Amino acid sequence: MKKLVNRIMNYSEKLETLEPKENLCQVSREKFAFLLSGVASFRKVPGIPQHMGFEGLYHCDNEQDAYLVREHLQRIYNVKNKETLISVCNSLFSGSEEYEQIMTFFRNAPVFNINELKPHARKAFERCKEMASYFYPLVEERGFYAWDINERIGLCRVAVACDMISEADFYDITSEWVKLAQVFYHSYEEYAISCVCGAMYQMVRYEDEDLTEFLSLNEKILDMLFCENGPWRENAWYEPEHREWVNVVGKDMVRMGCFITKRALDEEFIGYMYRDEPDSKNPDSGWRFMYGDEDQEYIDNTENTEIVKLNTVCNLYPDILAFIHAEPGRGFSLDETGWVEE
Repeated sequence: MKKLVNRIMNYSEKLETLEPKENLCQVSREKFAFLLSGVASFRKVPGIPQHMGFEGLYHCDNEQDAYLVREHLQRIYNVKNKETLISVCNSLFSGSEEYEQIMTFFRNAPVFNINELKPHARKAFERCKEMASYFYPLVEERGFYAWDINERIGLCRVAVACDMISEADFYDITSEWVKLAQVFYHSYEEYAISCVCGAMYQMVRYEDEDLTEFLSLNEKILDMLFCENGPWRENAWYEPEHREWVNVVGKDMVRMGCFITKRALDEEFIGYMYRDEPDSKNPDSGWRFMYGDEDQEYIDNTENTEIVKLNTVCNLYPDILAFIHAEPGRGFSLDETGWVEE
């Protein structure tokens, strides 16, 4: 596994050497969704004789081709309709959510007590944790969301091709995943490395096999996406006119609030955070966020503090996600090496 991770690291360095192109094509939100399925879109599907492209949603030319696509979806994924499509997308491609749980252990702020797991469940979790640790230096808080987003949107594009879902269904289903991409990534280069790491993690957590050929295949696809006229090379990363918000903290904490100083909000930077005992009379997470150099007089002035949703802060600063389940009484400061516990 270490050799494969080193290969991915070398590929990441290769992407960093690409000369930036001028006059990148600005993309619509719709086209951005297609681009996010870049790796999956290169995969051959029975009944789809050509590349689905990135300019619009592909539809089969005839019923015979549509039948082949539907048969493929049912045989490979057990997808039969819109409901099973959504279920499979969220259950089969879920390495990102699993990674978020694992990362809380890397940060010593675990989301659950590992000792409470049954022996077989603990063994499986510790194996996944070990595998994730190999990729952590490459992806950090960005995790494996790119792979799940890529695969989910790609599967939905195939479902549109055979009229299993409508175009309106496609945009409705994929909207949250497009928002997730905006939270965790800022370029196709970042997205690409997360995607290939997620692909390897997805495979290795189920099987013990040599993944060298699988990695080579994904590298070839990335080469096509980043070639001189490739879609990830000539198109700009999508930036909406107005920021889009998505639930990244989970349903149990999405309504929870937190305190953040106006200095941290104005400077768009958090350098210190701690968790207090939550206020039982309010939906309070207990989290307090600061720029880091506010003195006690500033903090004691209630006009210098805002109450916002914890989810909002995590959308702005996803690197704090691994800490949100830390016990009250713990605090962390940011230095040149990352977050350090006080």
